Amino acid sequence: MSPNRTSPTQLSTDSVHNFTRRNDPLRRTPTRRLPALLVATLCAVFAWEGSADEPAGPAASFLVFETVPDGKCQILSEGGKLTLLRNTHPSSTIRYRLLRLFVARPQGLMDGEIEPAESVQKLGCDRVGGRAQTWQVKRASFAQE
Repeated sequence: MSPNRTSPTQLSTDSVHNFTRRNDPLRRTPTRRLPALLVATLCAVFAWEGSADEPAGPAASFLVFETVPDGKCQILSEGGKLTLLRNTHPSSTIRYRLLRLFVARPQGLMDGEIEPAESVQKLGCDRVGGRAQTWQVKRASFAQE
């Protein structure tokens, strides 16, 4: 066998290095894709930030979030409390759409109606696994009777 060739059972250090470099799951994204990914991410962030400024409607001022001690939430996460949505309008039912945020990231929308005069809707725990969970009013309007 020639001195420059390896036997079938031997691997040169170059071939091992090339193999691990090609098959490394943590290998960085090629730089030609990075600008497109960065632009798409920034567009999504700015679109999200812009949508937060939209008015939720005049009925939103009557929707109030409260937290109360709750045994199940305390078990789920130390210091956890139950978050409630309250309608403080004296006579009108309010239709609403809420955005649930977990660790400041949007997780889903929830639609519903809440009766007038101090009616309460249970939303969930304000802490899950030690991390914050909140809700935002995205849209609210008075229901037509």
